[in-house]
Amino acid sequence: MKGRKIHQFFEGQNILNDILGFPISDLPYNLCWYPSAGFDFRHIVHFELDADDSKDKPAIYLMTDPAIELYSQNNLFPFHTDVTLFESIDHSKKLTVKVCHQVYLKQDLAFLPFNATTFENGLLHDNFSDQYSGKVYFILAELTAFIKRRKVKIEIPIFYFTYENMDFLMNFLLPNGIQINHLIHVKDGSSYGGSGYPMHFIYQFRRQLKLKQVISDRDLNDPNVDLELVQAQITEYFNFQQENQFFGRRNGVVSGEIYGDFQMIQAPLAGWERTRCFFPSDSLDRYQNFDSSSRNSLFRYRTVS
Repeated sequence: MKGRKIHQFFEGQNILNDILGFPISDLPYNLCWYPSAGFDFRHIVHFELDADDSKDKPAIYLMTDPAIELYSQNNLFPFHTDVTLFESIDHSKKLTVKVCHQVYLKQDLAFLPFNATTFENGLLHDNFSDQYSGKVYFILAELTAFIKRRKVKIEIPIFYFTYENMDFLMNFLLPNGIQINHLIHVKDGSSYGGSGYPMHFIYQFRRQLKLKQVISDRDLNDPNVDLELVQAQITEYFNFQQENQFFGRRNGVVSGEIYGDFQMIQAPLAGWERTRCFFPSDSLDRYQNFDSSSRNSLFRYRTVS
């Protein structure tokens, strides 16, 4: 694949190799993004162990959520060493943090502090941020599983961006040509009341992202989706960027070219293969704001080549 790999956008990129001992520069360019991920790591266990997806599993996982203090326990940083990110009900699968290290982007994302007037209509709320907002963490997790009575350990690289989803897409992924092969869209994230943007705006840029697979809890080709709302969201963000003179800056933020000939797509995933898939049940009770037992049956959308 042409272009720069994800680790190359960070200062001291060799720190992941030299200090953490993980050869991230050797990994293939195959990224998975989970917007508004909260503390939901079921998708990682699914991709790493599910037979249908293990052949084309992501090499690196990107997760975004503007506020992660919600998932702290005992006043500790949510991703401290040895914290459990996922554990199956039968205890046969467990994902834990091996090491977590804050990393710094070479170019800032034009990320602004959250406040009620960040967007014209106040769609980002001032109570949906915390001391960790605006940072990026590299998490090297370890998945332990028993497969055919054999204990297996897999190291998992994760970049956790404490950013708002649309800002992350428009100011980092698109202008830098970062391709996302896999997307996770579950209940528009944690639904704790932060961003007012449903995630359907992402599919309007599926060609730029080179999307190949989406896993979601909804019908993404539903003809009743309010495209006028989606277009209003994108236009609002575009206007917000213009008013703040972000276009043309050298820090990698989105340029007007992305919007120049932009046309809404009525059914962006039309023609994609849709099947059922299942996320493993998690015994934890501190990640999404819903009953996980009723949210394990999902739709898998794949491009038809």
